[in-house]
Amino acid sequence: ILGMGRSGTTWISNDITERFRLQDFGEVFQFPVKKPISYLNNLLHSTKIDKIFKVLIYQLEENELNIHEFISWINSNVDVVLIVRRNSFDRILSVLYSEKTNLWHQKGAQNQAIKVSIDAIDFKRMYEENLKQVEIINIIHDSIKIKTISIDFDDYQKNKTYLFNELTKKITSGNTTSKKIRPRKKAVKLGDSGASQRIKNLNELKNLYNALEKSSSEK
Repeated sequence: ILGMGRSGTTWISNDITERFRLQDFGEVFQFPVKKPISYLNNLLHSTKIDKIFKVLIYQLEENELNIHEFISWINSNVDVVLIVRRNSFDRILSVLYSEKTNLWHQKGAQNQAIKVSIDAIDFKRMYEENLKQVEIINIIHDSIKIKTISIDFDDYQKNKTYLFNELTKKITSGNTTSKKIRPRKKAVKLGDSGASQRIKNLNELKNLYNALEKSSSEK
């Protein structure tokens, strides 16, 4: 699974892991490793059970993993790539909200969620970072030669049946486990409305986002 932070990758990964009883390695680059490709190869051969793992785009840079080297590894070793996307404005708000409150996937996060204001400078910083990550994910998407499924997290529930049907074609039932599998990290939603309804200066940020989008499209 490829995606950006706070784009719904954990939520979707949980669903797939529990539905197909796969070996869940979670975010394989959550903590930096010295030789990322060797690390991936070791994970790949650690079990015969079909497995699922996540890579967040920013983690490629953190681990100094060349994008084209990573793409080459995917094309040689992976059966299906699921690329998860999310509305950029909502994703940016979610990242900044979590940074400000330190609420990510903790149990009980819904009850701790509070309303905050987001600084315009921080929003601009995350907007620029989002542009860079979108560009990288587009490069990866266009360069992958194996089966690729793109999912918009905002429409995930509507497209969930399609996703599971496509994965059923690829996953070998004999290579799964009969045991009940618990995902490495359990996704926690802050509420049906996400982080947006917990931002005090939401309208101000919407206007800023629209202005940044207009400026970006004119470049």
